[in-house]
Amino acid sequence: MVLNTDKAPHAGTTIDLTSWAKEALGIPGVSMAVAVRDRDLQVWCWGEHCPDAPQVMARLSQAIHQDCPLPDSAPPIERVCLYGRSMEAPPGDTPPFETPDWTVRFTVDSLHSSTQKGRDRPSQNMAEEEAPPTSRKKRDKKTIIESVESALQDISTDVWISVKRIERQGGGRRLWIACESAYAPDAALLAQPIARRLRDLNLRGFRDAVLLGQVSGESRPEWTLRVDLTPSDRTIEAWARWGDVAAITLRLNNTVAPLDLQLSAVLKDSTLHLVCSPLHYGQLTLENFPSREMVMEKLSPVLQSLAPRGILGATIYAVDIPYEASFPQPKTPVWVAWEDLPARQRPDLVPSALELARGGSLSALTFILERLLNTSLSEKLATGGIRIQIRRKGTLLHIMSEGLTCPVQTEISPKIVKFLDQLELSNLSGVRIYGRRSGQRKPRWHYGVDFAPAPEQTPGVPEFQSLDSPPLDLGNDPGLATSEEGGSAVVAQGSPSLTVSDWLCRTSLFRPRASLPQSTTTDLPQRAQVAVPTLVVWGLLGLLLTVQVDWLASEALQRRQRAIAPPPSLEIEPPQEDMAFEYDIHLPELSEAEELPEEAFDRTGFTAAPNQPQVVAARGGEVRLIREPEIEFASFNSEQMDRQLALYREYVEEGGVPDILVVGSSRALRGIHPTVLQEQLQREGYPPLRVFNLGINGATAQVVNLLLREIIPPDRLPQTIIWADGARAFNSGREDLTYEAIVRSPGYQQIQRGFRPIESSLDLSPQAGERSLFERVRDRYQALDERLQELVAHYSAAYPQRDELKTWVSEVLGDRPRPEPPETPETARLPANDPLLHDNGFLAFPQRFNLQEYYQHHSQVSGAHDADYANFQLQGLQAIALRSILEFSQLQDINLIFVNLPLTDDYLDPVRLQHEEVFVQFLLDLSQQYEFVFRNFAQLWVEQHDYFSDPSHLNRYGAVAVSQRLAKSPTINWTP
Repeated sequence: MVLNTDKAPHAGTTIDLTSWAKEALGIPGVSMAVAVRDRDLQVWCWGEHCPDAPQVMARLSQAIHQDCPLPDSAPPIERVCLYGRSMEAPPGDTPPFETPDWTVRFTVDSLHSSTQKGRDRPSQNMAEEEAPPTSRKKRDKKTIIESVESALQDISTDVWISVKRIERQGGGRRLWIACESAYAPDAALLAQPIARRLRDLNLRGFRDAVLLGQVSGESRPEWTLRVDLTPSDRTIEAWARWGDVAAITLRLNNTVAPLDLQLSAVLKDSTLHLVCSPLHYGQLTLENFPSREMVMEKLSPVLQSLAPRGILGATIYAVDIPYEASFPQPKTPVWVAWEDLPARQRPDLVPSALELARGGSLSALTFILERLLNTSLSEKLATGGIRIQIRRKGTLLHIMSEGLTCPVQTEISPKIVKFLDQLELSNLSGVRIYGRRSGQRKPRWHYGVDFAPAPEQTPGVPEFQSLDSPPLDLGNDPGLATSEEGGSAVVAQGSPSLTVSDWLCRTSLFRPRASLPQSTTTDLPQRAQVAVPTLVVWGLLGLLLTVQVDWLASEALQRRQRAIAPPPSLEIEPPQEDMAFEYDIHLPELSEAEELPEEAFDRTGFTAAPNQPQVVAARGGEVRLIREPEIEFASFNSEQMDRQLALYREYVEEGGVPDILVVGSSRALRGIHPTVLQEQLQREGYPPLRVFNLGINGATAQVVNLLLREIIPPDRLPQTIIWADGARAFNSGREDLTYEAIVRSPGYQQIQRGFRPIESSLDLSPQAGERSLFERVRDRYQALDERLQELVAHYSAAYPQRDELKTWVSEVLGDRPRPEPPETPETARLPANDPLLHDNGFLAFPQRFNLQEYYQHHSQVSGAHDADYANFQLQGLQAIALRSILEFSQLQDINLIFVNLPLTDDYLDPVRLQHEEVFVQFLLDLSQQYEFVFRNFAQLWVEQHDYFSDPSHLNRYGAVAVSQRLAKSPTINWTP
């Protein structure tokens, strides 16, 4: 039996290697299997008792050195891999089975190959002289492989590193290197040393190397890693052409090294100041110092060939002692020289890389960001450093960073954001930063910052270069050499002699009458022969017409709604007038409070909901009162929490579990509008989604953990949860009064006994019995019908407005005006100034925060004396609850989105602002560890007080703005 793991015949492997291995081992009761893979001999041996590793190695090593099992025509065996296992394999199974109990490898002395070479030595020199080019290429390839393996052999004693093959690509050759071990090799430990050794070899003609980390005996690698093999001198020259002083200095030092000189440089304005000095003190004197002509003969050609961008000339100072250009200019130089650089005669080289980046050049911006992140040029040349790719998509800039190890988000993102903010690029609304390890195709983390309100854009990450794509060339900027705006269009002009029928016939959809087939008999009517392509064409035309009609109907309905709706006001002063914002959402027209009564505020000085806010249902612009929810469970010592749970139970019983659930404190209760979020997500192209707001006054991380893990059954939780709150809900240094009141409540005692306020669907669903064929067919038809309706709703623009379309059609056909909706008694009695609790859990506050009026009735509490920030610390009980929620979301496969809600500038004093910054960094670190989405809106609208009802709570206008912004966020996947 011969196992061929490559599924291809090997030369000389026609003998039975298994019989040879059993005879060489000579241990009864041991089964064996042998495979030849490249130049490796893999031997599996197993039995009821695991074979002894030293005994197997000793016997097989002696046998293969004395009697090689392969003929002379086969490639010699260079390594033997032995695997031992204690098991009884079924007769039909073949190794590799599972992870072996032990693994042993040893190299084979090439006695057989040396003997073969000894027989051929007399004619070897003549064969080399007459060898064809293909033979020389094979020898060169073998030399490269031997050099690489020799350089990498002592990196790790536990990992076997070998070259698998050399592959030719469009941009150069690629080196494939396997890193094998008995366990999964660690890419983080192997990447740096292997990259340094490979780049030190300075392999010419190679584009990159791909490392494959795999367990011995496995066919698929555990990970892949790409190492950039671009020669260091190419990187130095590319950066020097951009005007990088460190790269220019390194390139010139290589040039003057034979003269025992060194150069240091500093750039002032557009002049490069170079100081030429001896390598060592006392090495050169005034008498034997190289002359100006000798030094400039070396430097001038290099400077002219580099043609650094943004540098017009260079001044060279010669001093007879070691010197640094960053010091003051020497008083008595040996000589001074001046060199005009190509930028003085070429206007295209005058703008610096920074000026080009400010003008929109992505190549210049790529170089600057790579230079910003690779602070050490020597480290960049040694390992390849961090590589940057940039794509612009609308008004967003997408930046991919990659390296041998995945770049740390907290280290590179602040630098990039700060630089882009100072750069002030035109038409740039935000940046999205990604990080991955070289060789990966998808980012491991992402981070986004908005510089300005972004217009509507399609979410998604642009395509960056994959493993098979060539690296970016920093020295070439196609936007500088050729213009991309000078394209010309070719317009075809028809001949005036052609008629309409001729043009129709040219479309291949029509044929002239003369060419129609004539029937040879007239007794029976002939059925028209319709070709399949014609059916396809007419079907596509019908589909196109349907899409066009759907789009036109949607546009007409939107114009009609805008014409019916009252025009929004664009002024925000005086405060009594309605405020207009950039979001097109039709809220119910509610009158606003001119004065805030004293009872509208709680003991902390913030607006508080009355004990019993009115419950309303807002649908299609109409607001009506509905009945109070029935509370049929024991209280949790909070009337507001009891009411929210009762609303959620009725919501689930009537329409099922929502698609998105909002949790958090009163800031979440007032800060995210479910109706607005649903409508905006549908405008963004998502299918109809249902949202419920389950915010609870005073909820901390412990309360949210209790709500998600104990109060609500897992099957009553949606697939996406928005946790909206701020830093004070995670302060473990203060007393958590809300949580302590809940755990002492009768409702929590009922939960301990197994009775929840919201019952699980598993307890309510009856046992399914035997169903008839008719019922199964009916259910499948209904499922297909619902699926088709979902597809139509997802892709149709007019389907969400089908009710308005029916009304419009009836009005047009009936030629009668649209009746005004009658005013119901419930609508007439709606309170004018009180908050309204919607049936989807959202608490709408109409008040707008006025700084002067607010503090006339309430004292201003600073952050240093705020009880919510007392003894502020993030490590403690709240952090434990937070990690419990994160682990629970991963276990239940819940898409968790955390939103840090906006605050006013009056609230964010220095103390609170410092705590907010620590909290944001804390959540950023956790978002990378647990892979959840974090959106920071804390300082988004600090000066727009009309979005707030008090310094830290949003009103209904701010809730609309937050919901709109969340729905438009490209980093959130709402249908995971």
